[in-house]
Amino acid sequence: MKKIIVLFWFLTLGANIYAQETAGYTYDRYYAMLDSLLVVFRVNIENDLSLSGYSISKQTSDDIQTVVNSFILEVFFIPKHSSIIALAGATSSMNKKFFKQNRGFRFVKRAYFETFRRDMQDNNKLPYDIIDYFKFQFITPYDNSSIYGEYKFRVNENELFEIAEKEIEILQNEDEIMCKHRSVF
Repeated sequence: MKKIIVLFWFLTLGANIYAQETAGYTYDRYYAMLDSLLVVFRVNIENDLSLSGYSISKQTSDDIQTVVNSFILEVFFIPKHSSIIALAGATSSMNKKFFKQNRGFRFVKRAYFETFRRDMQDNNKLPYDIIDYFKFQFITPYDNSSIYGEYKFRVNENELFEIAEKEIEILQNEDEIMCKHRSVF
């Protein structure tokens, strides 16, 4: 009985110390860097689309929701693990996947994601040594149709993002848009 009480006391003490250490730990810098990443990718995509002959109209230059109606930003780590780090306008099944992705018995995937998030939070920089590439998928209005795009961004030796691969598809009618939205998002 004495061993159980001592064990319980140590567990309580450990939980209390952990709670005190993480109480002031917020992800403010993480979300600020995530917003910056979204802006960088959006600008790169807009420039690439305009060079390809597509001009996307937008209401304001600061609001990404008016430019990109549905998007998913996913980071791929070097040993073929990935985590969705941002999404908007997704289906309920994709939202469930987003909130459940780093739980459970995926220890290696969770470790890579926590390292990614911790480096962004503590060091205010991306951990380039574990990132393979970012994938940004979106559907946005274009004239009387929509554009589906899938871009893969890699980091070059100057720590700048460059487009590694891209796929652009014009969706002509509402059925094509909804089919693509359900299949991807």
